[in-house]
Amino acid sequence: MNKFANFVRELCDVHLNKMPLESVQCLSTAHRFFGHDVGYKASHINHPINVWLRESRENYHEMWHYAYSLFMERRRRWPGKPPHKSASVLLSLSRGPKEIPDVAGTEQPLCMPDQFKIGDVRESYKAYYIHKIQDFHNRGLNTAYTRTLPPSWLPMYLHNTKN
Repeated sequence: MNKFANFVRELCDVHLNKMPLESVQCLSTAHRFFGHDVGYKASHINHPINVWLRESRENYHEMWHYAYSLFMERRRRWPGKPPHKSASVLLSLSRGPKEIPDVAGTEQPLCMPDQFKIGDVRESYKAYYIHKIQDFHNRGLNTAYTRTLPPSWLPMYLHNTKN
């Protein structure tokens, strides 16, 4: 199991269906930035996560493995469902653009409002995710976790599972 498997299991079903495409779009944007006609069209070129992807090959590959983990978790939760349409695009992006520097990875940016930036990346994203799930809950949106349990750090009243 790779290091992202636990992270992707913490995503509710809505996010698990949304994040694969967004991740592949970020990877595609890195290629488009350097003039390569591959993947999806470039989007939000200067978004902090897209800038981070281009800082080092290690960063790029970390995002690629995260995206791959999303696809694997999606397949685990819904074994009979066809693969996400962006899965084939992800496979075509396994090698990062050669123009990305082959240097050590850099710290992932915190892409969230300042009130949730409470230290390291993991803890900050937990705080932000609780806020997002709370917002979904307040608006009556589905926060189900199919074939998995919600993360232990998510307040119990926000749990909505379909096991």
